[in-house]
Amino acid sequence: MYSLILSFQTQMKHISEQTRNNIISLLNENLSLRQIAPKVGVSIATVSRVRKELGYHHLTNRGGRPAKLSQQDRRRAVRLVTSGKADNAVQVAQELNMNRNDRISAQTVRRALKNMGMKAVVKKKKTVFIS
Repeated sequence: MYSLILSFQTQMKHISEQTRNNIISLLNENLSLRQIAPKVGVSIATVSRVRKELGYHHLTNRGGRPAKLSQQDRRRAVRLVTSGKADNAVQVAQELNMNRNDRISAQTVRRALKNMGMKAVVKKKKTVFIS
């Protein structure tokens, strides 16, 4: 008994240089693959392939809530702790809230300090000698 195996090897159609340039210009305008494909008249996979060949990593919005603390605020929080002007996250939050319209919680400050590489430690109590 013989079985017949057919192998189809499809050859992709090359896109023109002008189409390729159109895709690149639309990628540079931060349009999505789904927006580019119908405008140029090619499939989403073709647009994706062109983007991949270029090594073009589309910067997309990560989504979610915008950060309350800017990078400058985070550096300031670290500086307040390392210089000794603030002993804990509550004091740092109070200091940061002095010149702000929106309020920053101590937990937000703790999270930011942790992301900046600082670790929480329990302060050792000093023994007082009474003579």
